[in-house]
Amino acid sequence: MKKTIFEYNGHPITFEDSDTEHMVNATEMIKAFPKKRMNDFIRNGQTKEFVSVLESKTGIPVLVVNHGGNNVGTWMH
Repeated sequence: MKKTIFEYNGHPITFEDSDTEHMVNATEMIKAFPKKRMNDFIRNGQTKEFVSVLESKTGIPVLVVNHGGNNVGTWMH
């Protein structure tokens, strides 16, 4: 898996790419917006609807939450 780190507003945001998956660390992404929280984003009705539709069309989980290991955080396809 190829790991690339971009910087946005002084915050590193990790992207991981393989032949079959393309993921972004959403936990790192939201840190670039100090007044926003990941829990609020995930619980938002529009987010839930978007994720549900996207998962039904792609057949893959859009949000992946990792609690341990090297890739801690919420990741999005």
